[in-house]
Amino acid sequence: MSDPYVGEIKIFPYDFVPYGFLACQGQSLSVNQFQALFSLLGANFGGDGRTNFNTPNLAGLAPVGLGVAPNGGTYNWTLAAVHGQEKVALVASQYPAHNHTISQPGGPTAAANAYAAQAGSLMTNANPAQYFAAPPTAANTTIHPAALAPYGGGASAVQPHENRQPFLVLTPCIAWAGVYPIFT
Repeated sequence: MSDPYVGEIKIFPYDFVPYGFLACQGQSLSVNQFQALFSLLGANFGGDGRTNFNTPNLAGLAPVGLGVAPNGGTYNWTLAAVHGQEKVALVASQYPAHNHTISQPGGPTAAANAYAAQAGSLMTNANPAQYFAAPPTAANTTIHPAALAPYGGGASAVQPHENRQPFLVLTPCIAWAGVYPIFT
């Protein structure tokens, strides 16, 4: 294997960092100790740029290419910019249009009052204790928003959901030793 370029990022299937590399975890490094790497990274990933600088932090992040995304992309990805979220809480305006259907057990020919409410069900306090009633004149109607509490209970308790694509955990590392890249 040939020597890596200083600043080259490689991904290893080990639980350790090989010699000549540093973990890409955003750690602070001394400019004096890693002059070649600093000359390439500068303070783009953090640090004061005089006495220290940071490595790129790929912990929990996926790298994205520099520049405007193809096919009419709307973002101009700049070097070292971090975008996206690990978790997202959706709000009602983000839900796709959809319907909820309620089916009567026993099919459409079952008697409307054949299913009495069960103890502990929503309708136990109905009088008379009937689970089903005659359909309203407008059977296709909108359910009142208060009847559909978001997961976690109440609009103020909306919980975020996982937003990451499937992933495989590996060790991203950046070379501090090797061949210094020459710009052409």
